[in-house]
Amino acid sequence: MPIEPKFTTPGFDFAYAMRSGMERKGLALLFQAPAGLVVLTDRHLLRRMLFNLVSNGIKYTRRGHVQVRCEPASKTLRIVIEDTGVGIPADKQQEIFSEFVRLDELRHDEQGLGIGLSVVARAARLLGAEVSLQSRVGQGSAFSVELPLASADAGSETTVSQPNRS
Repeated sequence: MPIEPKFTTPGFDFAYAMRSGMERKGLALLFQAPAGLVVLTDRHLLRRMLFNLVSNGIKYTRRGHVQVRCEPASKTLRIVIEDTGVGIPADKQQEIFSEFVRLDELRHDEQGLGIGLSVVARAARLLGAEVSLQSRVGQGSAFSVELPLASADAGSETTVSQPNRS
């Protein structure tokens, strides 16, 4: 059963924002995170990055799921957005982070300008975050964003919490 994510930033329900694209394609949005993780970052830039990555996952996935997974390490949090989509050829994996680059040969029924991943790359640079990609054509892609974990008293901006299951 899909778990709907709730990033506790004011006025934003992540699952609700993605619902129409998921329902139209019959996809599941899965969310997995330990409770109470806190990252020190700008919530607006992080939200934009995750929105763009999940949105792309939905666009390039015909069936299956898009999963948002949080993996804490000693001082960082790795947020992984993984899909069961068409995958990205190895020779295009750097190019897709440039403005106005689209892999039209892989996406037949969606529209876009090709700026989503360039926004992700720019936001990551501003945040001092690392973005990485692993992908195999025909099997899907996994984008990850690595951010510093904050101590509980650091006055952090964004909390990633267990989804609300009501």
